Amino acid sequence: MSLFSTIAVTIVTLLLTEPPPPCCSSPTSLMDPSRPTAPPTPTADYMTNDLRGWTVRVNPALIAEEELCRATLEELDHQLYMITRVIPKPALARLKDIEIWVELDMPKTACMCYHVSKDWLIPNGYNGDKEGSVEIGNARAFLGWTKGQPWMVLHELAHGYHDQVFGYDDPMIIAAWRRMADRGVYDKVGHISGKPRRHYALTNQMEWFAETTEALYGTNDFHPYVRSELREIDPQGARAVQQRWELDPIPMPAR
Repeated sequence: MSLFSTIAVTIVTLLLTEPPPPCCSSPTSLMDPSRPTAPPTPTADYMTNDLRGWTVRVNPALIAEEELCRATLEELDHQLYMITRVIPKPALARLKDIEIWVELDMPKTACMCYHVSKDWLIPNGYNGDKEGSVEIGNARAFLGWTKGQPWMVLHELAHGYHDQVFGYDDPMIIAAWRRMADRGVYDKVGHISGKPRRHYALTNQMEWFAETTEALYGTNDFHPYVRSELREIDPQGARAVQQRWELDPIPMPAR
């Protein structure tokens, strides 16, 4: 077994034995470790909305920031609308089961993430009801980051789809990620900033699936940016991910 394969197996083993952190969890450099963690806001205190068929829960602290709240929900609504235009209907129906929580400023979320487990949420001072949901943890960061990552919401929902329908240990997705990583093509790629960098998809199989989904159905911030480029650079990966999104019927939940 190659060194890379050994590392990949270790990652999957840890996912199955340790409380998993949120996907796209925030770099510690973006957070203040000295900031006290307040008790989580009770679920009943959130304002619940329906946006394009998704249940969206908005923290009252954000509602108090009227203009910021309006802009955040408008951007979220726009991205959800775009998702409804491109994702196959059976998969789209499953995505709409994933709740979206919208916060003013969570201490351990620099922008946006998908929460895998209450085993991480509760010890870290988060509401355990967020398990299996997507969170906009910082409304201002969300509005800023989406200028360069206009399909960020799809990226996080893709984590939920991957986790809840197939499981993060799905062998086909892991194999496709390993194959692409072994090729070295993603070691240095174009980025929307104009400065080449290591592709975020190399992080693990979860980020590979979500990044590939962005390029396949929208626009990614790393090259390959769009579907035609993806099919040229990673045709096998593009087919594997498209197959997962076009399943009908959708398999029973892996959770």
